[in-house]
Amino acid sequence: MSEKVGPMGGNNGVAFDDGVFDGVKKIIIGKNIRNVNYIKIEYEKDGKFEIREHGTNRGRLQEFSMDYPSEYIIAVGGGYDDIFGYGAALIKSLLFKTSYGRTSPILGHMTLLGNPVGKEFMLEGKNGGKLIGFHGRAGEALDAIGPHFSVVDSSLKHFKLQGGNGGFAWDDGAFDGVRKVLVGRNGKNVGYVRFEYAKGQRTIPHAHGHRQEAPQEFAVDYPNEHITSAEGTIDVYLTSLTFKTSKGRTSPAFGTVVGSKFVFQETGFKLVGIYGRSGNVIDSLGAYFAPLPAPAPSQVPKNSVTKIYISSGNGGIEQIKFDTVENGETEEGLLHGVKGTNVISAVAVRNYPDDYLVYVESWYDSSNVFQGIKFKTDKNTSEFFGYKLSEDDGTPFSLHVKDKKITGFARFANSNLNFPGTYFVLNHSALTPSTAKKLQAKGGNGGASWDDGVFDGVKKILVGQGNDGVAFVTFEYNKGTQAIIGDGHGKKTLLGTETFELDFPSEYLTSVEGYYDKIFGVEAEVVTSLTFKTNKRTSQPFGLTAGEHFELKEEGYKIVGFHGKASDVVHQIGVHVEPIFTNYRITL
Repeated sequence: MSEKVGPMGGNNGVAFDDGVFDGVKKIIIGKNIRNVNYIKIEYEKDGKFEIREHGTNRGRLQEFSMDYPSEYIIAVGGGYDDIFGYGAALIKSLLFKTSYGRTSPILGHMTLLGNPVGKEFMLEGKNGGKLIGFHGRAGEALDAIGPHFSVVDSSLKHFKLQGGNGGFAWDDGAFDGVRKVLVGRNGKNVGYVRFEYAKGQRTIPHAHGHRQEAPQEFAVDYPNEHITSAEGTIDVYLTSLTFKTSKGRTSPAFGTVVGSKFVFQETGFKLVGIYGRSGNVIDSLGAYFAPLPAPAPSQVPKNSVTKIYISSGNGGIEQIKFDTVENGETEEGLLHGVKGTNVISAVAVRNYPDDYLVYVESWYDSSNVFQGIKFKTDKNTSEFFGYKLSEDDGTPFSLHVKDKKITGFARFANSNLNFPGTYFVLNHSALTPSTAKKLQAKGGNGGASWDDGVFDGVKKILVGQGNDGVAFVTFEYNKGTQAIIGDGHGKKTLLGTETFELDFPSEYLTSVEGYYDKIFGVEAEVVTSLTFKTNKRTSQPFGLTAGEHFELKEEGYKIVGFHGKASDVVHQIGVHVEPIFTNYRITL
């Protein structure tokens, strides 16, 4: 939701409206000797940047950039006045206030006292809403301008500000959830907070206050875990913060627990955003909560045996049939063998889906015909059907694999049954989404955190090199039937990118090796080299193999996502891994 404010200025020119985006990264204005005649805005939408321009690009250009996405514009001001010979008012100056408490230089014209020239205006959103678009009028010059500000969804639970009225107002808005919180102290007060929010597969950080001491961190296992309570204390300013999650965990008390207590909590809701006021300390905090996601339906294993039908006669096992479930739907199997005169008996896999078939024991004679058979689940054992031969008359065998379940049978004859093969997959407790693990990133502690999330696998990797290391990475993933191109991390250089493509799905990524090192002119260590290994081959090294070596891998797992830290270079790289699910077939 958004709020349209203004515009301020004159009535000439042609009306424009850029619409709304996720945020604004950079603004450039052009001025002549009397007024602002040009504005260029760099917007961000779903991880991609788009440019909009209005007016005529001539004269001197001035630029105002932000530490996007942590910093954003919360107020648009300036001045406008009538222009002799033009017959209407034009914008003469612009200035912007941000969530960091910064105010831009006056862009355009200003008085000797440093104020905007003309009739001054200042446009702000409600509760510190952020600038997400512009509208106005323009032709040969910028006639009028107004902002779109974000507005909090009215369906969210809105907790009012707790604390003082000092500092500058800011509003992060609402996201899908919270991945991580960092809290830093300034004396007895909370001086700094950084929330890393989830938006789809991306991580969006927002920081506020002044970072004086190294902050403490509280990570959430999103999307399986959510912050359900935020409580703190106020003594003029914010003095402490504590968080509780949907898994029953409680963070340490960050700060000094002194002053009056407040609690943001609503049963069945989760924290999805904060707003507040801050300068050198956090003056006050408010919060947005959204309903917790509905519990996921129980994970029913695909291709599981639920019932077995058996008929035995003088010639051995005559007929057998297996009912199975696939994707939650029961499917009646076909009868295999030759119809006999005996009644068919049924063996149920009791308490399905918590009980599943894991073991088959049988005997066959010299003509390779089954004479008898019985079944075991992880909880029960069936009776013996048919005849149990002596060691002189027949051969016993069993079909089972440790920690695997039986999901189906194959190779049945049309006469009495001969030698079935058996398929096995990992038991169903290992098939839930929680099997993904996040391995800690390796490298330096610079730049902003990012996290692509978890997918089915990796299809393609693009690596861009700089003069001293890896400057840029992006990954193409697979999810279901879709190819998903992840965000770019770092910054491309004139050297371009190199590609490592996998033969997905038969080929998958098993490890990442690399190096990181301190390089001249960059405060934190940088990833200098990356090498990728699959179940079939190893890529060339991308970058310079110098510095501290690292390897990211987990035996029996494949890489299904990446995370890390980046600025104009890649500082840190980490991975999400998931078990390699293998189908086993045993044939006698």
